Amino acid sequence: MITLCIVEDHASLSDGLKMYLEQEGTMRVLACMQSGHDMLAFMKTHRPDMVITDISMPEMDGYEVCRRVKSEFPKVKIIALSMFENEQNIIEMVACGANGYVLKSSSLTILKEAILTVKRDKVYYDPNMVMEHIFIDVQKQQRAALSRSERDVLHLVAQGKSSLEISEMRGTAVSTVHKHRKNIMHKLGLEGKGELYKYALNRHGANS
Repeated sequence: MITLCIVEDHASLSDGLKMYLEQEGTMRVLACMQSGHDMLAFMKTHRPDMVITDISMPEMDGYEVCRRVKSEFPKVKIIALSMFENEQNIIEMVACGANGYVLKSSSLTILKEAILTVKRDKVYYDPNMVMEHIFIDVQKQQRAALSRSERDVLHLVAQGKSSLEISEMRGTAVSTVHKHRKNIMHKLGLEGKGELYKYALNRHGANS
C-alpha cells in the first residue's frame, strides 16, 4: 500500500485525484490539503510515503513545500503536479528535491505511473513535456534554486511592484531589492526587466 498526501488549493481536483488513486486499493490518500502549512502540520503525526503538490498556491508555493518536506522528512518522496511545463519550472522544482514532475493536462494514468516509478526510488518526468533534455545536472539545479527572499521578491514583481515599493513592503534597502532582482535573473538565465516580469507573471500571475 502506497500512502499519499495531496497539496492542492482546488478541492475539487484533490477529491477527484483521491477517488481515482484509491479505486484499485493499492494506494491510500491520507489527506488532501489546500495549504502547505496545513500539510506540514499534518505530517508531524502522519508520515505518507509520498506528497503530490501543486506549484502555484497562496501563502506557500510548491517549491517551499518541497524544500520543507525534504528538510523535515527526507525519506518522503515528492511529485509536482502542475500546469507549468517550461523547463525552468521543472529545473527549479527538481532543485528543491522533487522526485517527479507531472502535468495537470496529462491523463491520470501518467500520474499513477509516476507514483509507482518514484516509489521504486527512480525519477519520473511527464512524457508529454517538451524539453531539450530531461537529465538535469546538479550544478544547473543549484544555480536555479532561488532563496526565500528571492522568491518573495519574484512574487511582488509579478504584482507589478517597483523596486522602491518592494523595499518599502519588505523593510529593506532599495539596493538589496536590486541585488535580489539581479541574482534572480542570473540564476534563471533571464535578460532584462521584461523577461523577469514575464517569468514572474507566469509563475505567480495565474493559477497552475
